[in-house]
Amino acid sequence: MSAPTAAGLVAELAQRMGDYVLVSASSTGTATVLVDPNLDQYITEDVTSDLNSWVYGVATTTLGYTPADTANRGVERRGKSYTQSSHAIGMYVAMPTAMTTGNYELHSRHARSRKLAALNSAVRLLNLAWYRDVWDTSLTTAANQWSYTLPTSILWTAVKQVEIQMLTSGSFSTYPYADAMQWDYRIYPQVDVSGNKTWSLQFGVMPPPNRTLRIIGRAAYADMVNEADILPIPDAWNEAQEFVYDHAAFRLWEFEENRQPTGQTERIRQAKQDRLQQALMQLHENRPQLPNVRVAVPGMGTGQYPLGGELEDPMFLAAFSS
Repeated sequence: MSAPTAAGLVAELAQRMGDYVLVSASSTGTATVLVDPNLDQYITEDVTSDLNSWVYGVATTTLGYTPADTANRGVERRGKSYTQSSHAIGMYVAMPTAMTTGNYELHSRHARSRKLAALNSAVRLLNLAWYRDVWDTSLTTAANQWSYTLPTSILWTAVKQVEIQMLTSGSFSTYPYADAMQWDYRIYPQVDVSGNKTWSLQFGVMPPPNRTLRIIGRAAYADMVNEADILPIPDAWNEAQEFVYDHAAFRLWEFEENRQPTGQTERIRQAKQDRLQQALMQLHENRPQLPNVRVAVPGMGTGQYPLGGELEDPMFLAAFSS
């Protein structure tokens, strides 16, 4: 099973909430009118005003859909009315160009952009429960260099181990890496005044140059922005998707509650509470336990007491870390 895309998550969440129609634009459409005869089965009578459904131009073929007219891809506008005789949605504000080809999404209750925001709210909580293991081999040691910055393309949450390439010959490309502990490495996360977080790898003993470093750790899930963005949930943790849907539904009900007068929020509050309780149940019942950390025991396995140089200091025997 492949990892879900943003487009797939939005479509599934919207369908679960009864708030999704895929429209195939007719050539008779204009920038202010979207025409599709199939709309009659979803909008069963004329709506002269206040239709208030959101129309979104599909941007990619991610779900096997046909992208909308080029200038309308990724654009969201609100529909004002529906005329059954012409199978047409009239728009409050014109699209950038006429809606004559490809697919458009129709969202009746919540804007598609708010559904994506609710999904991203849930994805951020995945970082605390369904962790993501990562390996990075983009760094290479250099002569007289003691510190390295981990790639910012990975949203690091923890570094479990650093390993160093043992042999560089092409015929030994899959030869095991060695634990870099004997080069006395430390990991230092830091956040600058702009809120940008970087992770630095600092060696206390100079490692050999021109060796690939293998950084093994855990990373967060990035916010989804584009339709084709992937949520890299491992296959074994597909139940994490159910948490994402349940928590996103809770957020959408919360958004809805904030828009209503105080006296009309009781029903929405109860629906919101039910969704949150269901999401938390998914989290507590299915989240994996964090893996055990490896303890280096001097004299055993890769925790061998190193010989030569500064590391002959017997205080190394007390230098446990996790």
